[in-house]
This record gives sequence, structure tokens and C-alpha cells, in this order.
Amino acid sequence: MGSEPRITKQELRDPARRADMLWDERAAAFEPFPVRVRALAEAADEVAHVVGLAELAGIPWKPRPEGQFGVEGPIPDAVREGPSELWHEFDHRVEVAERAAAATSTADVQMAFEALREILTAIADALDADR
Repeated sequence: MGSEPRITKQELRDPARRADMLWDERAAAFEPFPVRVRALAEAADEVAHVVGLAELAGIPWKPRPEGQFGVEGPIPDAVREGPSELWHEFDHRVEVAERAAAATSTADVQMAFEALREILTAIADALDADR
């Protein structure tokens, strides 16, 4: 009984859909730039949280095709503001997230979205400091 999952696949379905929709909406938003970056960081945090719940429950990750975020990631180069070194790191972390999402490790997906949250938060903080 102690090895039974505390959350079932069925119970995780709605939070997972909400997290996916939140990520998609935030990635496509046209809000003022610092707000958009911070909102995307919050969405990455929500995805990491839901994926973490799935990992704890032993629910396997269903691979998704690479390239889900597009060629330039969820924020195109043309509209990026802030330190280029942070954006370079962001691009690297998007690639890691895409590879993780295309594979089968739930833990890797969770870590990738936590890393995206961290870099997006750092970018948003840098943008706020410049204003």
C-alpha cells in the first residue's frame, strides 16, 4: 500500500492540460516584454510542477516531437531585450527541454522546465533592473 501512487493519471490529466495551455498561451502572448518573460517563467514552473507530480506518481512521460517551441524558441530573436548571454543560455535550455520532451524521462522533463524557469526569471530580473 505504501508504494501506491498518491495521484492517479486521471487526477493529473486536468492540471497537465492547464499547464500545457498556460505554456502555449504565455509563449504566444503579446504583453509588454518583461511581463511576457516573467509570465513564461511562471508557466515553465507550472509545467515543472505537474511533471514532478507525474514523476512521483510513477506516470511515464509520453514523448513529444522535438521542435515544439519553434526554430527560435517561444520568444523570437527579433523581439528579445536584455543581456545576450542570458538569451544564449535560454536557447540552450530550450534545446535541452525539446530533447527531454522527445524522450521518455519524466524527471528530465521536470528538470528542463525548472531550468527554463530559472533562466527566464533571470532575464526578467535583468529587464526589470534596466527599467
